[in-house]
Amino acid sequence: MSTPVEANQAPSIGAGREPAAAAVRAWLTDVLRPRLCAVTGAPGTGKSHLAAWAALADAGPVRAVHAMISARGMTPHTLAWALAEQLSVAGGSPEAVVAGIAADRRPATVVLAELDESGPSCDGSAAPAIITGLLDPLLEFQHIRLLVEGRAEFLSAFTIPAEVVHLDDPELTDRTAFSAWLRGTSHAEALFPNVGMAELALSAGASEDVPERWLDRVPPDAVPALQVLASAYGLIDGAQWTRLTAALTGDAERARASVGLAAPLVTRVDDSFQIGLRPLREAIPRKRTAELHAQIEHTIGRALYEQVPKDASGTPRWAETTPYITTHLLRHAAVTGVAERLVADAGHLVHTDPRTVTAVLESLDDAAIWPVWRTVGPGLLSTSDPAERAALLRLSALLRNDAPLADRFAAHASTAWEPGWCNVRGEGWTGPVSALAHRDAALLVAAADGTLHTLDAATGTPIGRITGGTPEIWGLLWFADGGVLHLDAHRTVRASAAAKSESRADRISGLLNQTVDNGSGQVRASTVRDTLKTWRGLTAVGTADPGHLVAGDTSGQVHVWEATAPQQALVQQLHDGPVTAVTGVHGRSGRLSLISGGADGTVRLWTIGEPPVDEPLIRRNTGVTAATFAALPSGPVAVVAWTDGHLRIWNLLTGDERIMNLGLTVNALALTPEGLLAIAGPHGTATLRLHRPTEPDHP
Repeated sequence: MSTPVEANQAPSIGAGREPAAAAVRAWLTDVLRPRLCAVTGAPGTGKSHLAAWAALADAGPVRAVHAMISARGMTPHTLAWALAEQLSVAGGSPEAVVAGIAADRRPATVVLAELDESGPSCDGSAAPAIITGLLDPLLEFQHIRLLVEGRAEFLSAFTIPAEVVHLDDPELTDRTAFSAWLRGTSHAEALFPNVGMAELALSAGASEDVPERWLDRVPPDAVPALQVLASAYGLIDGAQWTRLTAALTGDAERARASVGLAAPLVTRVDDSFQIGLRPLREAIPRKRTAELHAQIEHTIGRALYEQVPKDASGTPRWAETTPYITTHLLRHAAVTGVAERLVADAGHLVHTDPRTVTAVLESLDDAAIWPVWRTVGPGLLSTSDPAERAALLRLSALLRNDAPLADRFAAHASTAWEPGWCNVRGEGWTGPVSALAHRDAALLVAAADGTLHTLDAATGTPIGRITGGTPEIWGLLWFADGGVLHLDAHRTVRASAAAKSESRADRISGLLNQTVDNGSGQVRASTVRDTLKTWRGLTAVGTADPGHLVAGDTSGQVHVWEATAPQQALVQQLHDGPVTAVTGVHGRSGRLSLISGGADGTVRLWTIGEPPVDEPLIRRNTGVTAATFAALPSGPVAVVAWTDGHLRIWNLLTGDERIMNLGLTVNALALTPEGLLAIAGPHGTATLRLHRPTEPDHP
C-alpha cells in the first residue's frame, strides 16, 4: 500500500490529463488521504480512461492497486462475486463478501470503473444499491480503499467523505497538451477540457449540444444503422449489424446501404462495430419519441431471438449462437419485458454470460431460479464452460431439494463430474458443517452446533448422531472403537463417541455382551487423546491410514506417527505459519504420502522416507481450508480447497489436475476410494461423482 507509483514508470495518459493523473497517483500512494477517491465529470471527459490508467500505471514491485473491476452491467451480487474473486475471499451475498473482506486484514485498494453504467440496462440503475449494499460497508474498514469512477449523480449515495477528482475542473487538464493533442484545431478547443466532446467537435463544430449537432450532419440514410448501435450493449459484427438494421428498415438493400454509410462514422474493432463515445450513444435514443423507442427496442430484441439457430421442433440451439446474443440477448429481453421467458430456458441460462443473467435475475421481482443461481453464483462466474455451469446449477437445485429443476439442467451438464446425494434442508439435514471424516463406508459429519452425525457414504442415509457436543469442531479423528477426537474452536483436543442409531433393546444387549479389551493393539481414541493433550499449538489433525495419524501446528510443522508410537513422530517444517489441513494415503508402492495445506496458501507433498518436495505443489493468495487424499483405481488422488472456494484435484501418479470452483464455501472434504467426493460447509454436505477426476480442464 505504501509503495509509490513512480511518475517515470507510469504510461502517459494523453490528452493533457497529466494533472488529473498526478492527483490520482497522489491518492494511491498516500494512505492518510480519505479512503474513498471519486473520479467524476461530465460524459466524455475521460473518467473511465483515467480509472483504467490508475491500474495500468501501477508498475511498482508491490502493487498499489489490488483489484480493478468495471461495474458496467453489474448489480450488487455480480460485483460482490467479482470483487471476492480478485481479492481471494469467499463469494456469497454482498453482506457475506463484506464480512469476508473485513476478516481478511490484508490492505486492499480497489479501482471500480463505470459505476454509472451499472445495472441490467447499463444505465447506472444499480449504482445506489451497489453503494449502500457493498461499497459503503466496505469503507467502514481501515484496510480498504476505493477509487470509484462515474458521473456525480451516480456517486451521491456514498456517506463517507471522499477526495474528488473532477475532470470538469480545468486545473486538472493541461491546456497546452490538450491543444497539441487536438493538433491545434481551433473550433475544438472550445470544448476544453472534455476529450470526448472535443473529438465530436472536430467534425461537428463547437457548441453546447455537440452530439445533437453531429447527428444533424449525419446522412439520413445512415440513421437506421446508428439506431441499432445506439441500442446495442457491445460490439456487433458487420453481418449481424446489417441483419438488425434490415429488421428496422424492412429492406435488406436499404440496410446494407445504411451500414455502409454509418461504418466510417463509428468505432471499428476488427470486424465488429460500436458507437465508442458515450455522449453520442446516449444522444441518439434521446431524439426518439417514447413510441419509437419502444418500437426499436422490441424490433431489435425480436430480431436477435430470430437469429438463434433452432432445431426442427423449434428448440433453440444456444451453443451455436453468436457471441453478442449469448452475452446480451437477455438484456434486450429485460428492456422489453420478456426476460421471464428466457430465464425459464435452462439451455439459455447455461450458455449466456453469467454476469448478464445475474444482473437480470437480481432485477426481477420473483424469478424462481434466482435462489438456485445465487447459491453457486461465484462458481458460475469463474467458468466459461456451459456444461460446467449446468452441472453447478444441477448441484444447486439438488441442494435446494428441487429434483425437477435439477433434471432440466442434467441434459446440458458436464460428464466429467455429476452431483451425488446432497444432505438438504428438512428432516435429516445436519445443518452447516465444519468437519468431515470417512471410515468403513460411512461419513462422520460435525455440524456447526457440535452435533456429530454419521451418514452412509454411498447414499447419505443417516445412521446415527450425538448431540450436545463441542460447537465449532475443526478436524476429526475417527477410530475403529467408535471414539472420536476433534479440535475445538480454540484448537484444544476433545473426545466424543460416534454411535449408530439403535433401539433400547439393542443398547441393553450391547451392554450385556461387552467384551474385555484384550490388548490387541487396536488404536483407541483415549490413548491418542492423552498423547495429543501434551502437544501445544495444534491447528489440524487427520489420518493417513488406520495406523498413522497426522497433525499440523501453528509454526508450520507437520507431524506424522504410528498411532501406537507417538513418541516416534516424524516432523517437517513445511509452511510459513499455521498448518490448516493434513491428510495422507498409501500409494501403490506402499509408501506413505502426506498432503498439507497452510494459511500461507501453499500445498506441500511429503512422501515418508524422502525429503519433502522443495517447492509447493501450488501457492495461492489465500489460505487452504481443507484437504483429502484417497487411492483411486487411477492412482492416488488429492483434493484441496481454499478460502475462496477454489478446488484442485490432482492425480499424483499422472500429474493431471482438474480446477473447479463450485461457488460454495468449503470447510471440509472427504474422498472415498470409489471416487465420491464429499464437500461440506455452510450448505451442509454435498457429494460429487468424479467420473474422470484427473482429466485437466484446460489443454
